Amino acid sequence: PQKNLLAVDSVFYNYSIYTYQIKIVSFNGSEFVSKWDRKVRKGMFWIALAHIAQDSKGNPWISFYDDRHGTTYGVVRNNTIYNTLDGLADDNVRSITADESGNVWCATDGGISKFTGDSWVSYDTTRGVASNLVNKILIGGNNTLYAATSKGISILESNQWKTLKTINEPPHNNYTDMVIDKRGAVILSGGDHIAIYNDLQWKMNSFRNIRVGDFIKSKDGTLYAIGNEIEKGCILKQETGGSTFSKAFSYTIEKDNRFLSPAVACSNNDSCFWLTGDTDYHHLILLNKQTATIFPPSRFGIKDKFAEITCMLLDRDGRSVWIGYKLSNYGSPVIVHFDGDTVKKRIYESDGFASNCMTAIARDSSENLW
Repeated sequence: PQKNLLAVDSVFYNYSIYTYQIKIVSFNGSEFVSKWDRKVRKGMFWIALAHIAQDSKGNPWISFYDDRHGTTYGVVRNNTIYNTLDGLADDNVRSITADESGNVWCATDGGISKFTGDSWVSYDTTRGVASNLVNKILIGGNNTLYAATSKGISILESNQWKTLKTINEPPHNNYTDMVIDKRGAVILSGGDHIAIYNDLQWKMNSFRNIRVGDFIKSKDGTLYAIGNEIEKGCILKQETGGSTFSKAFSYTIEKDNRFLSPAVACSNNDSCFWLTGDTDYHHLILLNKQTATIFPPSRFGIKDKFAEITCMLLDRDGRSVWIGYKLSNYGSPVIVHFDGDTVKKRIYESDGFASNCMTAIARDSSENLW
């Protein structure tokens, strides 16, 4: 099982003692170095990585949870676990980011916590944060800190959190995803609309009978959002100018098979997307205008029922896709090259590949795949 521990979210389960062994490993150019290695308490059956970030010194920060029991564990830096006993606002950490000064910021269910290197400083509604339930935190231009809470957007000014003041207000304040586009505008998704904040004003994009999920950013900076309609899914696109999103196309999806938060996604034009969803990492989905085609692992010769798609890369032809898998056993291809109709290539560990767990894929200027 040691090979399976070289991915950020790999979990080894020992059936005899009901204990999880979780490792995070970094590569320094010549060897692998263990960044975090710990057994978690007995009885936790479904531990999942919630968020990972890196501070200015290269230390990984992670938060994770037991999604069957709803148990959270705080945040981890290297081999140190921080929780409410150490000053963290809440053990459920939803988002992590690091600023230019080396501070690490955590969005939690109890407010916002800042790690200064020695201690924690927490901010909640008594210190200006709009709500203690903070879904996401990120850094924009001029090192400005933005926090998406259940009651609005809070920004940090002169070491004081303030609710974003605008000429107009969005129809509600509970947003689940937040990005900053190439113009520097703050864009939020939640409920049935997308809110764009620029020049002290909110520009609202409302979509009747569409629930808006997470964003996808293309190579040229164009933003897309995944949406759910009644018994259908859709792709929303940011138009030229940046202040408007419109529906690019709808597609039919199977019941209870929603893809609001794509774990892996790439697109080659406005009408063709390859993605896999948070409800099912095993299947590949091709969205081509109004048609959604779902390809099960068996389509590519994957016999491993626990196989997960971890990365994808568009081929230079702009149409086919390279798919990387994380496998729990041997005998299935680690990489598949697929054009939507034909499997053009399969690469196995026995072909000389280093592992049966893919985590990332890229192409250099000489057209080599890494």
